[in-house]
Amino acid sequence: MHIADGFLEAPVLAATAVISAGVVTMAARTTQPRELASPMVGASAAFVLAAQMVNFPVASSVSGHIIGGVLVAILLGWRVSVLVMTAVLMIQALVFQDGGIAALGANILNLGIVGPGVGYLIFRLFKGNTTTGWNKRCAIGAFLGGWTASVIAALMAAMQLWLSGQAELKPILLLMFGVHAVIGLAEGGATLLIARFLTRHQSSSCEDFSQAPGGSFS
Repeated sequence: MHIADGFLEAPVLAATAVISAGVVTMAARTTQPRELASPMVGASAAFVLAAQMVNFPVASSVSGHIIGGVLVAILLGWRVSVLVMTAVLMIQALVFQDGGIAALGANILNLGIVGPGVGYLIFRLFKGNTTTGWNKRCAIGAFLGGWTASVIAALMAAMQLWLSGQAELKPILLLMFGVHAVIGLAEGGATLLIARFLTRHQSSSCEDFSQAPGGSFS
């Protein structure tokens, strides 16, 4: 799902870079140092970096990977997840040439901000005000949040490719939706299972874990 250099036109590159820079700056300024002090921050970044390096085939000449942003947001809060995902995407672009450097703003917007942000919002809506431990509402929210993040990020990339004249709108939207609806099943499942395991072993509810030092649902 990473967009390489050479596919997006200058106006799209500029717009996505400005938006991403603004959101990342806001997240950095509003995140307290204690929120970044938890070992879970580094562990989450390492997991996401490793997970995104593993691509699996979905269709002919098409592969995908897990994003991991919603999982990080569930564990540490959305603002911290933006910073973690930004760091991971920068490492991938600069060190592993996975995603273009010029397209970094677009990839951060898709994979680090909008996709995980919408997915995390869905998790919060399902979770509600539950304080009774990890329950079905948390599980459904985590799965749907992970699935939605994968699909939304893919559709964002499709729109950017269309705006850059790389594809017709309907075919690229249908292709990206179809492929990432399948990938989203793995994303949702991983988000559910890992978040459930960690919250059950580290706290009393799917809300309490993020209230620990280094985590926030805000």
